[in-house]
Amino acid sequence: MKAAYDSKNVVFYLEAAKIEQSRLRLAERWNKLPTAGPIKGMRQYHHFETFSTGEVDASITSTSVNSTRFQMLSKSDKKTANTRRARACQKLLFDCRSAG
Repeated sequence: MKAAYDSKNVVFYLEAAKIEQSRLRLAERWNKLPTAGPIKGMRQYHHFETFSTGEVDASITSTSVNSTRFQMLSKSDKKTANTRRARACQKLLFDCRSAG
């Protein structure tokens, strides 16, 4: 990575291979997510906090008192996501015990 500087701007130059590597890694991760489709009514919100698996609380700003909860997964997709998370935790615990 190279950087160019002037009095007001900093420009970073990245190798095309590094960008492609990151794009492929992110695409792989993105493709593993369940497809929930677009969430209608989200455009006005700029601050998001996870409430639970498949649910997010959205507010206009981080200091807003009011928020709206959005469901992003169907019940079956939510159950699948929770099962995957539980299995990942079990594997991590097993790996930690095996290493110790």
